[in-house]
Amino acid sequence: MKSIDNSRPVAFCNGDLQFLHIIAEEVTAADIFGTNTYRGITFTGLYNRVKDEYGKPVLLTEFGSDALNAQTKQLDQFAQATYLKGNWKEIYSNAAGMGNSGIAIGGFTFQFSDGWWKHDQNENLTVHDTHASWSNGGYQFDYVEGENNMNEEWFGITAKGFPDSTGFYKLAPRTAYYVLNEVHKFDPYAEYASADSLTAYFADISIDESQSLSCKTPFKKYSENEDWDLVWSDEFDGLQGQSPDSTKWTYDIGNGWHGWGNQELEYYTDRPENVSMDGNGNLVITARKEKISDFEYTSSRIKTLGLFEQAYGRFEARIKLPEGQGIWPAFWSLGADFSEVGWPES
Repeated sequence: MKSIDNSRPVAFCNGDLQFLHIIAEEVTAADIFGTNTYRGITFTGLYNRVKDEYGKPVLLTEFGSDALNAQTKQLDQFAQATYLKGNWKEIYSNAAGMGNSGIAIGGFTFQFSDGWWKHDQNENLTVHDTHASWSNGGYQFDYVEGENNMNEEWFGITAKGFPDSTGFYKLAPRTAYYVLNEVHKFDPYAEYASADSLTAYFADISIDESQSLSCKTPFKKYSENEDWDLVWSDEFDGLQGQSPDSTKWTYDIGNGWHGWGNQELEYYTDRPENVSMDGNGNLVITARKEKISDFEYTSSRIKTLGLFEQAYGRFEARIKLPEGQGIWPAFWSLGADFSEVGWPES
């Protein structure tokens, strides 16, 4: 490469610090040492070893934390955000002029969105797999000796939803996304940058799990400051792609009588493609242009009929509604005797 163009820096990507002694002897013309490294919340002595043994600038070509707790099989946005925040603080602290090794030139957080293909790679490509592939004691939040804890399909700082009719995935930012938005406002090469200013800046970055999806402020669950007793709730805190709780919800299936009395064009299903959780505390109902039976569209309609009823009280929900011609979202409260007396008597 240098013989072709000596004006451009040349980097390569290594697996952590494997064969560093050989690299130091044989790869003398390279300009930048790149490495994929997963050591947990700290890179331990990585920068100092490269400085002492190779003397090249370091670019972290891959690093990060998954967002799934392998023990509970639940989303752990706080752990992912905490580890990435710690990683970037160490990267900045090793930049030139920051008082440590001075050889860090940055890194690439792995990864922007979840990779649903990574576990089997040739199978279950539409399934968000929860099987951990390998073990790493650096990630103490879900490490158990002798068990795998690294979930390859859950490293995204954004979650991947189901594709739309054109094949594009809708991404939902996780807490780590918003934390990194603050992290990257710090410039280690600015005049104000120092070890003290770095410590102070990162101390002010809060890890708020309410910062996920498009909601930047916490949702106030039922009237916390009023004299109410919570008797039923569903926070939809299951895994991405998981169907809603069958002990709380059931479905209307099909097109009903004359399109549910409204001449509706869709066919309602109970498929995850039409109704499932997004892994960030939300239930997503998706209308799709696809043919089922004699209908050109599918969607979903869920209800608590036969599972829960309440005569008096306060009913509230947090709902983000779509816009557009032909879309008719609704949140209904119907009586338990609806099947007997119909609407509007119920």
